[in-house]
Amino acid sequence: MKYFTFLIAISLFIACSTKKPVVQDAEQKAQMAKDHMAKEEMMVKEEMAKKDMMAKEHMDKEKMMSEEVIAEEKMKAKEKMMKENSSPGLDLSNMDLSVKPGDDFFRYVNGTWLDNTELPPDRPRWGSFDELRKKSSENVLAVLEEASQSGAYGPKTDQGKVAIIYAQAMDTTGRNKTGVAPLMPYLDKLNAIQTIADIQHYNVETAFIGDRGLFGFAVFPDLMNSAVNGLYLAPGNLGLPERDYYLDDEEKSVELRDSYKAHIERMLGFINYKGDKSEFAQSVLDFETKLATAMMTKEESRNPTVYFARKTMAEVGDMVPSINWNSYLEGMGMQGDHTAKRRSGGRLKITNNY
Repeated sequence: MKYFTFLIAISLFIACSTKKPVVQDAEQKAQMAKDHMAKEEMMVKEEMAKKDMMAKEHMDKEKMMSEEVIAEEKMKAKEKMMKENSSPGLDLSNMDLSVKPGDDFFRYVNGTWLDNTELPPDRPRWGSFDELRKKSSENVLAVLEEASQSGAYGPKTDQGKVAIIYAQAMDTTGRNKTGVAPLMPYLDKLNAIQTIADIQHYNVETAFIGDRGLFGFAVFPDLMNSAVNGLYLAPGNLGLPERDYYLDDEEKSVELRDSYKAHIERMLGFINYKGDKSEFAQSVLDFETKLATAMMTKEESRNPTVYFARKTMAEVGDMVPSINWNSYLEGMGMQGDHTAKRRSGGRLKITNNY
C-alpha cells in the first residue's frame, strides 16, 4: 500500500513537472509573435513616413521652382510654336517676347536674332539685307560656275557671254598683264572732246557700258501712278562715296580728300601722264566738288515728295539749257513726247508718254 501510494505521488510529480514547460513555451511564443507584429507595424509606419517625406520633398521642390524658370519654360514652348508657324518671309523666332513692345519695340522684334548672331569677320555690318545679298551672290556664283564648267553654252548665248565675262574677271594674271590697254581708246575719246555736244555724245556712247558720266537715268514705276513707268534722271558718280566727303570741313574729311588726291596722282602714273599730276588731281577734286555742291543731301534724297514736280521737256531745257535733252534721249533709244518731274537739288524725274 505504501508502495502504491509512493508510485502515485511520483506520477503526479512527473506530470506536474512536464506540464509547466509547455505553458512557458506557449507564453514565449505568444510574446515572440507579439514582438514580431510590433516590429512589422513599426517597419510599415517607417516606410509610410518615408514615402510621405519623399512626397512632401517632391511637392516642396515643385513649389521652390522660381517664377523665372517657369516663365522660361513657357517662353521656350511659345518660341517653338512660333518657329513652327513662321513663314519664310517673317521668322518669328528672331523676336524677344520677354521684352514688352511698348518698352523697346526694336528689341521685341529683333532681340533673339541680335543675341544669337555674330558679325562676320569680313563685314562692317550685318542684317537681313546683307544676308539676302550674300545668298544672292552665292546663287549667282553657282550659276556662273555651272555655265563656265558645263561647256553647254555657245559664246553667243546669254549664258556663254556671262561665262566669258566671269572667266575674264577671274583671270587676274591675264588682266595684270594687259594693264590699262583696254582703257586707252576711251581716254583717247576724252582727249578728243572739244565742245559740250562732244561731252553729250560721249555720255550717250558710254552709257551702254555702264558709265553714267555726268548724269544718268533709270526706269521704274511712277511714284504717283504705278501704271506708268517713269524715267528718273540723276547726277553721275563721284570719286568719293557722297557729297559730304567734299563739303565737310572736319579734319578727317580734309585728310580723306588729301588721300583722294594722292590716289588720283597714282592712277595718272599708270597712263604715263606727262603733266603736273598734283595740279591735275586738284582740278579733278575741284570739279567733283562743284558737282557735289549741286546734289541733294542724303536726308533730302530720302524725301519722296521732292520727286513729284512734273515738267515738260521744254521746261527741263530751260532749267538745264546746256544739254540737248531730246537729242540725248533719242541717242539712248527713247522715242516719243517727254515730260519730266523735277527733283530738288538738281535731280530730275522724266516720264515718257507714248
